[in-house]
Amino acid sequence: MGKHLQTGAEFEKKLKERAESTETMLNDEFSKLERSVSKAVTSNGTKIKDAIALFTASTEKSLEKHREGVKEAMMQHRKDVLKLAGNTGMMLLGIVFLLFTASGGTLWYLGGRIQMNLEEIRKQEETLQKLNAKTWGCP
Repeated sequence: MGKHLQTGAEFEKKLKERAESTETMLNDEFSKLERSVSKAVTSNGTKIKDAIALFTASTEKSLEKHREGVKEAMMQHRKDVLKLAGNTGMMLLGIVFLLFTASGGTLWYLGGRIQMNLEEIRKQEETLQKLNAKTWGCP
């Protein structure tokens, strides 16, 4: 039985050594895996940060182009509104000038007609005075 105890003790010793060897090997493999995962996470984090920075820069550039386009459109719209206001103002000024000219022409024409009528009345009064002088004011 001594031989069996010795064989059992040797077997137990080999099992312990193998268990320790397996544990050491697993710890080494887990350490390698941990470093590999850590490296991959760091690499992916860098890639994500770079992608976000690129997207942000692209978006800012796009927004700036859009902002410039809107600004240019607003300036063009402002010019169009000012041009329209100027044209409307000139049209109103022209209409006012036309009305004053027409009114002035009408007044000038009517003034001439009144002058002619007054002249006609004066002639008729002179003729009436001559007739009254010839007829001694009798009807």
